[in-house]
Amino acid sequence: VAAAARSDYIFLGENHENPDHHRLQAWLLRGLIDKGRRPAIVFEMIEETRQPALAAYQNNNPLDATGLGAAVDWGKTGWPAWPKYQPIADVAFEAGLPVFAGNPANHGKSLSAARRTRLGLDDSLSPSQRDAMLETIDAGHCRLVPKRHLTPMVTIQRARDAVLADNAQKASGGKRGAVLILG
Repeated sequence: VAAAARSDYIFLGENHENPDHHRLQAWLLRGLIDKGRRPAIVFEMIEETRQPALAAYQNNNPLDATGLGAAVDWGKTGWPAWPKYQPIADVAFEAGLPVFAGNPANHGKSLSAARRTRLGLDDSLSPSQRDAMLETIDAGHCRLVPKRHLTPMVTIQRARDAVLADNAQKASGGKRGAVLILG
């Protein structure tokens, strides 16, 4: 917690199906709050198109994260059931922290040309960068994904990472920092 409290941006990953990981994410978030931090919370699992619904829910229910999953159509996302992630949102809501959507819609395929350019997504990866991403994605999926699917996954992951970083920076307002909840 002490090391995380010194960081502006904190990435908290998990094994999606492990409820202990989500409880640990909530524990770490509470520890940051106890150390005086007030970060924005950005969920990879929520598409940025759902931000208006997320903001409306949080504005109308500032102390109750129970219905947030339904408000953002969590059940349609393919992620594990909302109650596994709710402990994180509970801590955020209790502390009055803003919660934001982080993920691009449609795997980033619908990003505007201007945003793609601003995020550097039109720039080619060097062979070493591409190879490193291929290896990371392959290892991260326990080498179970057919090799022919890895190259398109690099494009998708690159867009996701850029949009998540962009949304985290916007959410932090340049002042508060952000905690990114990542699968």
